Amino acid sequence: ATIAEASRLHDDQTTYTANLRGEHAPLSKGDSSKSLPTPTKPTSAVAKSVERMFGTYERFGETAATAGMSCRNFVKLAKDCELLDKRLTVTVLDLAFAKVTRGANRISYEHFLVALELCAQEKGCEASELHAKIVASTAGPVVTATIAEASRFHDDK
Repeated sequence: ATIAEASRLHDDQTTYTANLRGEHAPLSKGDSSKSLPTPTKPTSAVAKSVERMFGTYERFGETAATAGMSCRNFVKLAKDCELLDKRLTVTVLDLAFAKVTRGANRISYEHFLVALELCAQEKGCEASELHAKIVASTAGPVVTATIAEASRFHDDK
């Protein structure tokens, strides 16, 4: 069999940009075997609001009663609360969700706190900052929809 030669630009991971900057190690799917961080519990003043927001987004867009928040709703919560920035992207949210669930489709409130801890590590801030931003940013899911114009062929007016 033919053996491929090593390519300097592709195979040498020391030349990757993140390694040259000496910054944090980003989340990756391969990190799932490591132990998860201990979640930072929200302060008592914020805890009920964070749990209420979790419950609101947990049920958003679901047709049947399901336990746990889906990845889609986890990303929607982060977008609606404006948690995303240059370091915390949708991809990082997906990876944090996958790392916490370990193959499941939904996360519980405790797993949600662990996922927020992972997001805070990736963002380079404390989890309490994310908790405060979730409480302060929104009263619930932001729904945007197009309103159809009146049609003389369809509307009975």
